[in-house]
Amino acid sequence: MARKAFLKANCVTCRAIKQVFDGGYKGAVEGGLPAYFRNYDPEFAATDKDMGTAWSTTLDAISGLAQDAQAAGSKLVVVHIPSHIELTDDIKRDFGHRAIDTAGFAKLQPSYVRNRLQSNLDALGIEYIDLKAVMMQYRDRFALGAPMFTFSCDKHFNPLGHLVFSAGLAIELAKRHPDVFPAQAAEQGRAILESSPEQLVGKDMMDALAQGRPFRTQR
Repeated sequence: MARKAFLKANCVTCRAIKQVFDGGYKGAVEGGLPAYFRNYDPEFAATDKDMGTAWSTTLDAISGLAQDAQAAGSKLVVVHIPSHIELTDDIKRDFGHRAIDTAGFAKLQPSYVRNRLQSNLDALGIEYIDLKAVMMQYRDRFALGAPMFTFSCDKHFNPLGHLVFSAGLAIELAKRHPDVFPAQAAEQGRAILESSPEQLVGKDMMDALAQGRPFRTQR
């Protein structure tokens, strides 16, 4: 509870959420880019005070969680979920329509966040899993078009994104920790990655995702 209270008071994301509920969120566009994109601007990340606070707070929390896990006889593994920005070959082509001035895209490095995270976790001796390559391979194998693994109106994972990501994670965890994750998990993961999007979620859902239409999932 103490760590939760600390994060609630100090985490930049938590403060931003509070601003939304308090009516203070302005939907900031900075440097011609939606504010979220600035996470991938190394120059901005190195000089912005809130960004520095966000990184240090996050790493402090992760370090504390690793210590708690070790004390409980367990182990913390950090898994990086690649953002929609990281899963494109051309960030300006795919996201330029969201900017007022696309010149700002020249500063962005889609790999910046994951590389910085991995570097910091390596220094802390915390295990790190990055599944970007798995998702890119699946994207290329089945020639996925926009919105790929997300929704058209919301860049969180869609059902296909969740399936591909979880399959890659099952394979990686079974390889690294066979005493905890059985080989069967990896076999199921490989079967998913060998299946087409239509086989996994159905053609109707893929069409709906591509067209930005509502759809109903089957239970």
